Parts: sequence; structure tokens; C-alpha cells
Amino acid sequence: MNMRIAVKFLVIITMLGAPLFLQGQQAKIDSLISLIRTDKEDTAKVNHLHDLISYYAWQNSDTAFQLCNEAMAISRKLNWKAGLGQSHYKLAILNEGKGDYLLALKEYEIAMKIWEEIESGDHEPEEKKLIKNRKCKTLTNMGNGYAMQGDFPKALKYSFDALRIAEEIGNKHMQANNLGSIGSIFNRQKEFNKALEYYFKALKIYEELKMRNGLAYCYIGIGNTYNDLNDFDKALEYYFKSLRINEETDNKPYIAANLGNIGNAYLRQKKNDKALEYLSRALKMDEEQGNSTGMAYRLSSLGSLYIKLKKYEEAEKYLIKGLTLAEGIGSLNLQQDNHADLSEMYSLRKDFERSLFHFKKYSSIKDSLFNEEKNNELTRYEMNFEFEKKESALKAEQDKKEAVALADRKRQKLFFGLICLVAFTISVIALMVFRSLRIAKKQKQIIEQQKLLVEDKQKEILDSIQYAKRIQLSLLPTDSYIQKNIDRLRK
Repeated sequence: MNMRIAVKFLVIITMLGAPLFLQGQQAKIDSLISLIRTDKEDTAKVNHLHDLISYYAWQNSDTAFQLCNEAMAISRKLNWKAGLGQSHYKLAILNEGKGDYLLALKEYEIAMKIWEEIESGDHEPEEKKLIKNRKCKTLTNMGNGYAMQGDFPKALKYSFDALRIAEEIGNKHMQANNLGSIGSIFNRQKEFNKALEYYFKALKIYEELKMRNGLAYCYIGIGNTYNDLNDFDKALEYYFKSLRINEETDNKPYIAANLGNIGNAYLRQKKNDKALEYLSRALKMDEEQGNSTGMAYRLSSLGSLYIKLKKYEEAEKYLIKGLTLAEGIGSLNLQQDNHADLSEMYSLRKDFERSLFHFKKYSSIKDSLFNEEKNNELTRYEMNFEFEKKESALKAEQDKKEAVALADRKRQKLFFGLICLVAFTISVIALMVFRSLRIAKKQKQIIEQQKLLVEDKQKEILDSIQYAKRIQLSLLPTDSYIQKNIDRLRK
């Protein structure tokens, strides 16, 4: 009867931004209260109320419920769907904290409808990513809720749906969270190898993110699986690893879970004194925090311990109380364990009628939890997820190839266009050069013709001048003739 993953902690780590373990918490609470008092009834006030709910969720649940209802009323007045969806999501978490998983699941379903309605509209990429993130967290918590009810096929479906979205938006935290949840589901179905496979996948991501609370969550899941495999040394090793982290962060709900798990491991080893010590410490912490889920687990374990100690009246008291709490939170696993122990206890006391009654109850729940059809459905969900993942990877690879081919075609087309442009440019330039050469040649011919014409004209002019000169020379007397006459006249 091993302790399962502490559901309250699953809720805490899926509430991104819930500042439950931060120092200076009261100062932040006071700051938010101051803002809310001065806020107008607008979206900012709704956001501040939601932030304050995260602080009060585990300290003062009544106040948290009042704040949630106030935020919801303002969102309705403003007709602000995103705020209304977040209010329903917060309300679901508060109901889950009280152990009312049925009401929590109803609120989660309302939130999911609102997220899908918003997602179908026209929004900016960042806003769509925010809505996908909220869908992812809602689906994660729905998976945890159905796991608590023992409806493992539904739990696995919602966990894989959440994991798919987490991978799509690149939210590593939520990927790790859902891998851990899937590990927990397989653990409860006694698929221990698969459980370890998913727990270690989650552990690797938490180590990369350096998220100590996430590491503690994985350690306890791994410890549970080794405990179920009867490897108690390894189980205790991981339980104490988880305990050290939670003591450092003062995570009281999960410290109680660690102590309970350690007690269960000692119980399986028949170290009854140590088992009683750790289980009693865990129960006391759960009672102080009002953690009905933790109390149900601890009472069940203590009832089993008292059977081994042959203290049947004590065992009956713890088991009946544990069964009542298990029925209240809707945990079929715990109901099954309590009925099995009650049947054993009444048989040892020779009360065979009541022993048979509880055995029948145990058998009925067992048949509903473990049957071939459900196991096949679990396998089908996992196979579908892996198939879709591979198909998505193949599609992505094909899209990449097509994108490369398209890019190549574009490059070839561009290259061809450039070649054509260069060829055209060269042709135009060549044509212009050819035309320029033709014009230059023609101009040269014209110049040469004009030069010849000028030379001819010059020759004609020179010839005319020479001719005139000869005529002139022929008409004028010679110098000797003139000198002779001058000399004669002087005499």
C-alpha cells in the first residue's frame, strides 16, 4: 500500500507563478491588498485578485474562495473571457486543495471551454501562446484529477494532450510535469518499467531547468516505483533525496508526503517501529495543514501497520476513517486499499461476514481499475501519442525538405532571372556600342568626304590664284623693262 504522488504538490507546481515558497511573501501580500483597494473594477484588479489567490490558496482557503468569486464577478461584468477562464481555473485548484476532485474537474472543464473559445478567435501570436499555456496547465490538472479518481485512461489522455501542447509551445516546465504525471499513472497501473522511463525523462528536464521542487517530485515518484519493485534501498535513497530538498524549501505539504513514503517503505520491510514513527509524523503534519488527501493516505498506511501489530481496534479506527476520506476525495485506489485491509482485518478477527463485504467491495473496485480493456486503452493513448509525435516529426522533416526545395527553385529562378537580365543588359550595351560605332564610322566618312571636298576647293582656289598670277605677270612689264625706261628718261 505505497504512498502515491502527493496531489497537492502536483497542483502547486502546475500553478506557474504561484509564489508559495518565496521569501518576503507577506510583503507581497500586503502590496497586492493595497493595489486591490485602489484598483478600479477593471482587468488589472482581476489580475491582482488572481495573484493574491495564489498566496492564500494553501494558507487561508476561505479568503481565497472569496477573492476568486470577486474576480469572477468583475470578469463577467467586463465580459472579459480570459479573466473569467482564469477564475474558473483558480476555483478548480482551490476545490482540488480541499479534496473535492469532482467539483474541481467541473471547473477545469468550464475553463477549457473558455480557452478553446478564445483560441478560435483572431488574436496576436503572443496572446495565442498565453492561451495555449493555460490550456496546457488546465489539461495537466485534469489528468491529475482523473488519476486520483482511478480513471487512468482519461488521466493519460489529458496528460498526453497537455504534453503535446507543452512541446508545441516549448514549455519545458510543463513537459517535465506531464512526463512525471504519466510516470505516476503507469506506476499505479503496475507498468513499472514505463513509469521509470517517464520519471527519468522528467528528471532530466528538471535538472536542465535547475528546478529543485521538480527534482523532489521526480525523486518521490521514482522512489514509489522502486518501492513497488521491492527495491527498498533504492526507494529510500530517492525518498530521502526528496525530503532534503523539501526541508530546504520548507515545503510542508510535500515534507509530509516524503515522511509518509518513508514510513511505507519501512512498513514493507517490516520495520514497524520506524514505520510508525514516520507515518505518525506525516499524519500530524497533514492534520495541521488540513490536507485531507494526505490524511487519507496516512490513515490507510497506519491501519495496515496496526493489522501487522495485531492491534485490530486501532487498525479498524484508522481504516474506517481513511476509507471515509478516500470516498470523499473520490480516490478509488485508496478505497480499494482500505477495503482490502478491512477484509483482512475482519477475517483475522473471525468476523467473516464483514470480511466478505469488504472483499467484494475491493474486488469490484479492482475490476474497474484493472482490466484488459483499460490497459489496452492506456497502451493505445501512448501509442497514439508516439505515432502522432513521429508523424509530426516526419511532417516537419517533409516540410523542411519542401522548404529547401522551394528555396532551391526560388534560387534557380532568381539565378535564371539574373542571367537573363545580365544577357539583356549586355545585349543593350552591345547594341548601343554597335550603334555608336556605326555613327562614328559614318561621321568619319562624312568628315573624310568633307576634308576631300575642302582639299579640292583649296586646290581650285590655289589653281585660280596661280592662273591669275600668271595672267597678271603676263600683262605687267618686266623689271628690266621698267629700269630701262627709267634710265632713258634720266638722260
